[in-house]
Amino acid sequence: MRRGWIVLATSLALWATGAGGALACRFAPPKNPAEHLARADVAFVGRVIGTRPLPGREGWIETRFNVVRTLKGRPAKVRVVQQYTPTTCDYVRYRPGQTTLVLAMVNEGRLGTSTMLAPHFPLIEYEKAARRSR
Repeated sequence: MRRGWIVLATSLALWATGAGGALACRFAPPKNPAEHLARADVAFVGRVIGTRPLPGREGWIETRFNVVRTLKGRPAKVRVVQQYTPTTCDYVRYRPGQTTLVLAMVNEGRLGTSTMLAPHFPLIEYEKAARRSR
């Protein structure tokens, strides 16, 4: 869990110090869906309700999802996931009404995601990996 936040914090630090985009965005892509799920604390398929800036937290947005099904973590009907957007690595863009797989980590009681947790494999492969890990 902490390894992912360390990678995210390092990327942000490189961005803040002016490191080039290619350097700041370097991270090891997952080898397979099981490895990728292991990086996340929570994984779910959700339908985007909407995205908004977080008041008082410049550069942060939150996206609210109706959860269709949970692959990993405690089931919930609605999930709110935060992201820091002004990074050289970009961020995961969600559209209202879009149904998508979300992988997120818990930090200080909040769910967060980034391009490092963006899905790299077909949903069916993540679902198989989640079933095998139970």
